[in-house]
Amino acid sequence: MCMEKMKRYFSKHVCMNSLSHLLLGIGLGFVGYRYLAGYDLWTAGLVLIGLGILGHVIALFSKK
Repeated sequence: MCMEKMKRYFSKHVCMNSLSHLLLGIGLGFVGYRYLAGYDLWTAGLVLIGLGILGHVIALFSKK
């Protein structure tokens, strides 16, 4: 049921879908980059992951 509601929301809000998945992907890349190169992008990565998850929470609890 939750997945269907999110699919309906994201099918109507394509930009929100793209933005939330883009933020998640970049955030995961930053977190992984910390272990590969040793640069500390951990905080920025976690913030971007949090924003990407927030986009999914908005889709889950939308009334439309």
